[in-house]
Amino acid sequence: MICPTCGNNIPENQVNCPVCGSPLRNAAMPPQYNGYAPAPQKNSSNRGLLITIIVLASLLLLLGLGFAIYALTSDKDETKSENIERVETKLTANPADNEKGFPSSLHLNGSIGGDYGASMEFTGESGTYTFMNMTRRITVDSYDEASGKLVVSGYDRNSGQYIGKFDGTLSGNGGSYTYSGRFTNYRGVSLNFSLSN
Repeated sequence: MICPTCGNNIPENQVNCPVCGSPLRNAAMPPQYNGYAPAPQKNSSNRGLLITIIVLASLLLLLGLGFAIYALTSDKDETKSENIERVETKLTANPADNEKGFPSSLHLNGSIGGDYGASMEFTGESGTYTFMNMTRRITVDSYDEASGKLVVSGYDRNSGQYIGKFDGTLSGNGGSYTYSGRFTNYRGVSLNFSLSN
């Protein structure tokens, strides 16, 4: 073996050159630095694989987030459209129901929930109701003259959004009527109501 520093020929397996004292690299021994072996080289293909996985996971996350936002916003649009269609359908309800004994004009006053004043006014199968100083549009869903069962839906006058349903019994005839039952709003809150003229 030849010392790379001084060029002298030295015996094998020497750690330092006996002539100049320079450290030697022995082919049989791995290089050492301050008594520690150097860290093994990392495979660069592992790093590329990790980056690829991170990029794919990020894309999947963004795709899922985009789909969730689309699903949430499209449901609201469909619900709004459904409410508008429901209002239009109710406003053009079958006029034959009036022939089954439902009054052509009716004005009722009373309360919802016992403490809250309310009024309801029908002209045929549609009209308005006022409750807590807000006036809403109403339409007759169904009326059975034999039992007096009357189901009426309420909608916001401007947006057409469904507000709630009156489900009760209309009793009386001639000019004196009472309509009482349960009002259930779109959130599921239910209150007793009683209206009369």
